[in-house]
Amino acid sequence: MLEVAKMLLIGQNQTFTPVTNTVTSNTTITIPSGATNGVWNLYGKGGDGGSGNPSGAGGGGGGGAGGHARKSLTFTSSDWGKTINFVSNTSGCFITSGTYTISTISAFHGSNGAAGGSGGAGGSGGTASGGDTNVTGTNGSNGGAANGGNGGGCDTGGTDPGGAGGAGGILSCSQNGSNGTIPGGGGGGGARN
Repeated sequence: MLEVAKMLLIGQNQTFTPVTNTVTSNTTITIPSGATNGVWNLYGKGGDGGSGNPSGAGGGGGGGAGGHARKSLTFTSSDWGKTINFVSNTSGCFITSGTYTISTISAFHGSNGAAGGSGGAGGSGGTASGGDTNVTGTNGSNGGAANGGNGGGCDTGGTDPGGAGGAGGILSCSQNGSNGTIPGGGGGGGARN
């Protein structure tokens, strides 16, 4: 699963063409001339589903969904040409100040589901902070005696929803859980073997 930041830049004059950036790795974005507003959506990545128990004792827990932060910014002509940073690391993804000053916006990754034993625990959903709206990802479900747990789904509200969690693995089909959808859905847990 990937962490994702989506940014829409809007201008008020008729010659400004709206700009949408989708980034998945560390980058610096320059505020273009004519931009008056920006909307950021940050999604932490979903946790991996836990593996099924090789001795056949239980399915793995589903991964938790990533957190989601949404932030609107207003720009003036003195902001044009300034930069904003997107940073991704092992704990989450962040929008930080470049030459444009901003309070940090964070979307943390969901945690991985536990490996199956008598059924692995589902991973916790990632949190978010610094946005106008901050949503914690849904926890992954616990693995069962035979089947893997479902991955958590990311924020499902609003106009830019996060990804759905992956389905848990099913013993009768000898299949592992599926990946959650991008952005932010947790992975399904593995079926017991």
